[in-house]
Amino acid sequence: MDRRLFLAALGYPGAQALLEGISGGVKAAHAGASSVCGIDKTLKTKVCTVKVTGPLQMARAGSFGAGACWLSCLQMLAGFQGYQTTAAALLKELYGGKLPKEPWTDTSIHGKQFSAAKGRRGVIGFSKLPVRAAEAAELLHENQPLIIGAGHPVLLTTIRYTGDRLGGMTVVDSTVLDPAPGKGARLVSSPDWVNVTFISQISIKKASAA
Repeated sequence: MDRRLFLAALGYPGAQALLEGISGGVKAAHAGASSVCGIDKTLKTKVCTVKVTGPLQMARAGSFGAGACWLSCLQMLAGFQGYQTTAAALLKELYGGKLPKEPWTDTSIHGKQFSAAKGRRGVIGFSKLPVRAAEAAELLHENQPLIIGAGHPVLLTTIRYTGDRLGGMTVVDSTVLDPAPGKGARLVSSPDWVNVTFISQISIKKASAA
């Protein structure tokens, strides 16, 4: 999307601040996402937040393994886009029952079909993205959660940042859904973004009738 349009949307004058601890903010919505900018009382500076909204249900991985977390993230993304399925079913249909060592580097599932609840069938779209927070924030603004490598695969849902994303953006922190056992929604701090190893975009469209 056009970054200037995104920034103009953030400056829409008729909305209200939504975030706790932020005052004088403005909100913009795009395709169900939420964006808000305002003065953070703790940081004493302008902070913008962009986050996805919608029916995003947590999926727990059966183990701490990166592969199990990847499959759970795929399951969450599929459900978010209206295709309810399980990690086990995705493993069987997309990977033939055997997951690659680093599935986030393997785009072979792009274009593959899978079955979902209520007789639905989806087609996977898989893109590997540069590890740049500004681009991730734009996609979140389009209501697209992303899988990122933060120790292991987790689902990125929110980014808070200062500055201008056209060139001077600085991440304050991010919120992810961590499917590893005993985890859940957690923060990825600004310093931790240096260690993010990948960003994957997964899109799903309806499979054409045979």
